[in-house]
Amino acid sequence: MKKLNILLLALLFFSCSSESMSGSDYAMTEKSMAPEASEMDYRQEAEPTSYSNDQSQNESPEESNIERKIIRTAKLRMQVENVEKSTAAIQKQIKQKGGFTSSVNLSSRGNYVNNSITIRIPNEKLDSLLDAICLEAKHIDQKSINAQDITEEFVDIQIRLKTKKEVRDRYVEVLRKKASTVEDILNAEERIRIVQEEIESKEGRLRYLRNQVSLSTIQLNIYQNDGKGLVTKSYGSKLGQAFANGWGNIKGFIIAMVNIWPFLIMLGILFYLGRKWNIFRRKKS
Repeated sequence: MKKLNILLLALLFFSCSSESMSGSDYAMTEKSMAPEASEMDYRQEAEPTSYSNDQSQNESPEESNIERKIIRTAKLRMQVENVEKSTAAIQKQIKQKGGFTSSVNLSSRGNYVNNSITIRIPNEKLDSLLDAICLEAKHIDQKSINAQDITEEFVDIQIRLKTKKEVRDRYVEVLRKKASTVEDILNAEERIRIVQEEIESKEGRLRYLRNQVSLSTIQLNIYQNDGKGLVTKSYGSKLGQAFANGWGNIKGFIIAMVNIWPFLIMLGILFYLGRKWNIFRRKKS
């Protein structure tokens, strides 16, 4: 009986030892298989993955909350009684409606007088200004209005701009807290510079689009062709101009003679010698 008890105790001891050893081996194996911690990657810390980019681009505001962005441009060509008077009346209407003239090109060729004007006007005043301009028309050759919807481009730039700012802020955070070496600092600063340039470019594009949407453009061309020209001159002014032209011709002739003075001297010498020769021949005969 005593021997049986000793045998049972021995079996129990060996079974406990094997269980503890297997648990220890499992822990060591699991520890050896665990991956080592990687070094800090500032770029992965800052930049979102391609999946997150695609996801952010696919996200858009609700259709009901989107304000349509429309660029409106108009072209108008018409004949008027008097270009000078019509231009003054049109400029007055532009000022009253809060617009301005960005360019004016007035020209006269014979009996034809033409004035090409580029007008910027608040979008909501475009139609009323066109109606006021048409009141000056003797005949309308062309009138057209074009509307370009840029809502999709505008919203896309806004989303991309928001994403770029988030990337920049993450780079700044990485630079402040996780960049430990000179190389990490320089790399983070370079990435911040590149992203900031992209942000400024997109902000500039947004400003341009906002300006184009808020202010419509009118390409106006007015002309007259009645034989009067740009300015009707009096008889006295025409006579004075004729005297001025004659005096100008005299001065031009004098300048031309001065330019050929060596030839004039040579002709004088030849004329003198020829005359002497004729006198000598008459005396001899």
